[in-house]
Amino acid sequence: MGYAIDRISIFNHCGWTFTVGQDFEAEVIHNGLTLRVYNHKYEVSISSTQVQSRTDAPFSAEDILKKFPPAELTGVVFEHKNKKYKLYGKALWMMAHDEDQGNQWVLMSLMIHQRLQKMATMTVVCPSKKDYKWAVKLWRGLSYIPEMSAPYVQKPM
Repeated sequence: MGYAIDRISIFNHCGWTFTVGQDFEAEVIHNGLTLRVYNHKYEVSISSTQVQSRTDAPFSAEDILKKFPPAELTGVVFEHKNKKYKLYGKALWMMAHDEDQGNQWVLMSLMIHQRLQKMATMTVVCPSKKDYKWAVKLWRGLSYIPEMSAPYVQKPM
């Protein structure tokens, strides 16, 4: 769901909530599995999954995050630990090439709610290397609100 409050929009996808500027629009893509939020400059995509280990035992965020990002990808790695809310994450800021848009800067990230065994993948696409502060702040502001687990269904006001 999206709401406009004091020049920001709050977006939610499957309980994962984040805020961006009021000029962002949104659409649900990939048969409802991904929320795409965008404006003239940035694009944010978020997906959510319930994580389960092969042995059905609870996993730790550390188990997953120690393998992210893959060694084949290079860039600047950021970490996030919010022990109070049991949110742990890792992100990679890197240059990527898009056939339509050319070179772009991308923050590829994971955020894990360890207690609930939920994981979000968030990708933030930016036109400039200097946008990393905005992208990292957006990702670190990601929260999980179980009561808001329905996907985004309306455009912000």
